[in-house]
Amino acid sequence: TGYELHMWQTGNQNCPPAFRVLKTLQGKDDYFDGAISGDRLVFGTYIHGLFHNDAFLHAFWRRLGQLRGLPVATVVSIDKEAHYDKLADLVRRNLDMAQIYNIIQE
Repeated sequence: TGYELHMWQTGNQNCPPAFRVLKTLQGKDDYFDGAISGDRLVFGTYIHGLFHNDAFLHAFWRRLGQLRGLPVATVVSIDKEAHYDKLADLVRRNLDMAQIYNIIQE
């Protein structure tokens, strides 16, 4: 794609950008960020707070449901902090955290 990357942007020369950013907290902008796989099922970005945007989150869940042939569900609200705690607990129970901390300290 050949788009130019700046500090705090994500990209990959072999993948198209996942997002076009038109506005940031600092105001209007216009740049590409992220990378998306050819089959459009995997994307990556450093856009902070992306999953805190309810419009994006609902569209994301709807699309995942469509891809899996599931009925469209309406998400009213979720307790994100409770889910983050569950995820953190799952990670702690399934990874050797002592070893990870040793690797970080090296």
